[in-house]
Amino acid sequence: AIAVALASLGYSSVIVIGVLLAGIGLMLQTIADNLSLQLLVTLRLGTIAVLEVLRQALMVLGMLLLVLADAHLLAFLSLSIPVGVVLLIITAQLVRRQRSLHPRFSWQRWRPMLRRILPYSAAAAASVLYYRVAVLMVSLLSNSRQQGLFGVSFRIIDVLTLVPSLLAGTALPIFSRAASEDHERLVYGLGKVFEVGLIVGAGAALTIGIGAPFILRVLGGAQYVPAASVLTIQGIGLGATFVGIVWANGLLSLAL
Repeated sequence: AIAVALASLGYSSVIVIGVLLAGIGLMLQTIADNLSLQLLVTLRLGTIAVLEVLRQALMVLGMLLLVLADAHLLAFLSLSIPVGVVLLIITAQLVRRQRSLHPRFSWQRWRPMLRRILPYSAAAAASVLYYRVAVLMVSLLSNSRQQGLFGVSFRIIDVLTLVPSLLAGTALPIFSRAASEDHERLVYGLGKVFEVGLIVGAGAALTIGIGAPFILRVLGGAQYVPAASVLTIQGIGLGATFVGIVWANGLLSLAL
């Protein structure tokens, strides 16, 4: 609702409707992600990986079909709705015997949980909104060429930011269990995952920094190569994300 209200301040009705459709798709994905937490805590990581690959495959297939059909912009923005429905149904079937699928309101249970969750949730939301606000600012304060250059760089980084979240997220149940039972194991686990995050993050930053012109030429064409400097800067930020998210999950497992 907030996103639709903000879009209505400076964009056409088509964009406002597109934001609404994309928001519905995001809501469906959020519900499916909530249900898939049962898979995460039971360390069914292979199943989670299959679901994520299926999501991306359906999105790519849907986009190809829409391109072939010469579809309208709104069709692309609404693609996440049918994909979200499919993933929600599959995820619900996988966990229906392990948890309730019916939402229930219990303020006595919600209150202590929300008091601990809200600060972390606000920080997570701020990290997600940061990039999106930057896109909005560029679109409103700059010209179309600058917006296009920033947009292609943003989309590349936006896709890659899922990688550190997935890598660190798979270890979160282990961190949480160790935090409540064995702090030495927690320290050991955090150290090992941190080392992996540091190596992979540094590699990702170097790869993007060195290969930015080639990446942009392949994905967008020669006209997007001037965005290489922007992509390099954002690549450094992506590399730091691999490390930061490990410590964030460590703090989360300690309820800090």
